[in-house]
Formats: sequence, C-alpha cells, structure tokens
Amino acid sequence: MREYMELGPVPCDEECVQVKTGENYHSEMREEMGKYVELLYKRFPQVQEYGCGFGIKMFPHDFGSYGEVCICYNDADAKAQQFAMFVESNLPMKWADVEVLTTEIKEKVVCSLCGDLFDKDEVNPDGECSDCSAFSSDEERKSEYQKEGIR
Repeated sequence: MREYMELGPVPCDEECVQVKTGENYHSEMREEMGKYVELLYKRFPQVQEYGCGFGIKMFPHDFGSYGEVCICYNDADAKAQQFAMFVESNLPMKWADVEVLTTEIKEKVVCSLCGDLFDKDEVNPDGECSDCSAFSSDEERKSEYQKEGIR
C-alpha cells in the first residue's frame, strides 16, 4: 500500500510561507514547496530506484490549509521503507545544502530467536543473530532473556 511521510514544507532551518486567513497564500506556498521537491530529487538521486517519490500534500487547518512535502513509498517494500527513513534522517537543513546523498539498502531479516531486525549478512544460516547464536543452548538463552525482560 502507498504510504507517505511528511518532510516539512521547506528545509527545517529556513522560513516558510505561513497560513494566512483572508489572503491567497497558496500559490506562493506551492511554489516554495515545489523548489523543495526539486532540491530533494537532486539530493537523493536514488529515490525512483527504490520505488519512492516526492510530492506535495495539502492538509486542512483551522485558519486555512497548509502544505507539506512528502516522500511516498510502498509500505510492503522493506527497501522502500528503509530508503524513506534514510531520506528523513538526512534532510537538508538549508536551501544551500546541495550535497548529493546515496545509500545501499541491505536486505533485512528478523532473528528467529530474539525477533530483532538485522542486515541479512548479520544472521547465521539458522536465522539467528550473533548475540543469540552465542548461547550454548535454548535454556541458557531463555534464562538470559528472562533476566533482561525479553520474551
């Protein structure tokens, strides 16, 4: 299913067009957000490779509607979700932040014992993370997890 994550109307350390009652501010707001979308496509050139996209979404407000730039992604696609999180964690703070950022999203798997999420190369062939596979027996693992309040 398509999901979205709000990224703000402009870089976080910049001023943005404010919601104004009785004034037509939408065209100025949309122009500003359009520039932010362009900046994000330049900063994150892999966005389409991961099946994601940037867009503008309008939201109602008591004093008029406001807009947010969003990243859209397929929430059934783990790599798309991870890429969206990468974008959210690396947003430009200023209009001048034009550094191009790329990433390599690794396949994630769940440890069969503790249930935590790991890169695929961090679990053994039995599906256990290194912490869990270090225990000599299931009883030892269960005892240790009970001490820590896990499962």
